[in-house]
Amino acid sequence: MRLERPQKVLGAVFKHPMAFLDFFSLHSKLVRILSFFLQSFFLSISMSSRRLQLEVPVLETDRLVIRGHVFEDFDAIAAMWADPLIAQFIGGKPFTREQAWPRFLRHPGHWALLGYGSWVICDKQDGSFLGEIGFANFMRSIEPRINVPELGWVLAPHAQGKGYATEALAAVLAWGDKYFGAQEYACIIDQGNTRSIRLATKFGFVKVCDAEYHGSPTQIFKRPPHQL
Repeated sequence: MRLERPQKVLGAVFKHPMAFLDFFSLHSKLVRILSFFLQSFFLSISMSSRRLQLEVPVLETDRLVIRGHVFEDFDAIAAMWADPLIAQFIGGKPFTREQAWPRFLRHPGHWALLGYGSWVICDKQDGSFLGEIGFANFMRSIEPRINVPELGWVLAPHAQGKGYATEALAAVLAWGDKYFGAQEYACIIDQGNTRSIRLATKFGFVKVCDAEYHGSPTQIFKRPPHQL
């Protein structure tokens, strides 16, 4: 009984071979059509993600252009993170080029998935790289948990002490207050980084507690929501 159906099928194939050839030909065409539509669908998703990454708002101040990251920025950014002066208060030791790469990639990832992220700070006159600034959600393993947008900034050593950080932070906070509305922000700052602490307090951040992050002491600051 089990062989009855296969035998009938084989019998039909031999009896009407052209009908089965037509069936398989039609089936192949349907597969090709379905494959085309699937490829088009996934391509459209890919292109949408690329458009999202390109739609990073550009901010301008008197001396700065604050724009989204592009691949060509990586060499300057990797060099900045390899500088011991930068690592002194962020991570404790210089980053290798390999370690700097995933840090670099998370910036367009933030914009694509969350709608906000970090920018590159450039000199308005010559376009040279000065640093990075922006909002993030790093999912940090820290107590107390940070459940609000986290603001951070870093300037290359040659750009420090010139007021660029103040200028950039003012522009980014203005953008953030429009984008997020009445929103609290947080930042974590090493207790020895007195420059960043002064800058944060200048813009309304207040120390809320001491904390420990990856085995090192740090401080959590928060800025209360600003009513627009």
